[in-house]
Amino acid sequence: DVSRGVIRRLAADLGYQTEPLGNGPLLTQLSELNGMDDQAIRIELRKALTDHVFREKRLAKDFRVAMFQMCLAQMTGAEAAATTSRVLREWLTGVNSAVSAVKPYNIFNRINRTNARHFLESLFWWLHLAGSPGVAIVFDLGRLAITKNPKDGHHYYTKAMVLDAYELLRQFIDGTDRAVGCLLVVVPDISFLDEANNRGVSAYAALKTRIFDEVKDKVLVNPLAALVRLRTEAV
Repeated sequence: DVSRGVIRRLAADLGYQTEPLGNGPLLTQLSELNGMDDQAIRIELRKALTDHVFREKRLAKDFRVAMFQMCLAQMTGAEAAATTSRVLREWLTGVNSAVSAVKPYNIFNRINRTNARHFLESLFWWLHLAGSPGVAIVFDLGRLAITKNPKDGHHYYTKAMVLDAYELLRQFIDGTDRAVGCLLVVVPDISFLDEANNRGVSAYAALKTRIFDEVKDKVLVNPLAALVRLRTEAV
């Protein structure tokens, strides 16, 4: 759906009539709406996709390759296009992480812990390109505070996993400028602020230095800090 939104936006920028567009092949519909040969529209749209998607440096390389192929599939709507969309969606969402499935689309890497955040940041920009106002993500960190495995069927985080989670948060804070149109809300357990707790923020200095004030002034704020502090009366 987002890919179709991108195509609709690029087509509108090229001066084509884009309303109304249904669920069928986009080239056919644009051709009928504008009374033009679909091949002429295909050439212009493919160039626009190349410039604004395939060569968009704000998108991770494999992400932009995948989205370029996804858009081409949505344009034609052929039988093979449904397969393309399904395979790329399964790879992006982890349903099928095998690289062999996406090699025909010039993608040769798995999505893993080292590159997944870059794909997520690419998704933020992709939604922005499609005209979406943005995305809100809520991280509930309550499970990180559990010291012993309750064996309740939910995921348990070891101390090493807790530190990995804090490193991820640190990376998101440092990468704020790349999170276009994103609101990231982190909800920790109250013990997170306990500096004596070995699973709290003090367990990972790199994160603590980014969210704790070095100078604890109740009135003045640090204008160079990555985060801002909101008071109830200010909200």
